[in-house]
Amino acid sequence: MTYWTVLWITIISGPLDGTITGLVYRSEAECRAAHQIVAKTLGDAYDYQIKCEPGTLPSGSARPKARPEEGK
Repeated sequence: MTYWTVLWITIISGPLDGTITGLVYRSEAECRAAHQIVAKTLGDAYDYQIKCEPGTLPSGSARPKARPEEGK
């Protein structure tokens, strides 16, 4: 069975320091392919960390959605 995988991007320097965002992919293979593209896009503009993390929801289910921020 294939599970949704999140590509976590964390900016660790500059004006966006501490910013974390995630991109959702249907499989770990798709996430790994995107990893290279995202790294090239960020290039030398930022210090960052990127990692693919498999989730627990089967990719045949509805796409995961971010939780709304409290107070909004």
